[in-house]
Amino acid sequence: HFKHRPIMPASLMIEALGQLGVFFLLNHANAKQAVGGIVRPDSVFFVSCDGVRCSRVCQPGDQLDLKISAGMLRSPLAIFSGSITVATYRAVRAEEIVLSFVT
Repeated sequence: HFKHRPIMPASLMIEALGQLGVFFLLNHANAKQAVGGIVRPDSVFFVSCDGVRCSRVCQPGDQLDLKISAGMLRSPLAIFSGSITVATYRAVRAEEIVLSFVT
């Protein structure tokens, strides 16, 4: 009997951190001030990520806690670092997540 337990791939967890960065760019007052205007929602793109470490496999039912920290915010790029934890265990850490955008 074959039993398959679905897991959340690391690529999707990194994508989730990128989406949190997009949310920050679109909604945070400090981001609007730093980039000199309102970021167009149709102009934000995931460029790259670096320094990614995956420490834990996430499974259905896990509650992921996503955190990002804004680094450089200067048009046309935004650089974030981020991490995901499940309970008290670190699942993913990314030293650099780069997004491009247009104001």
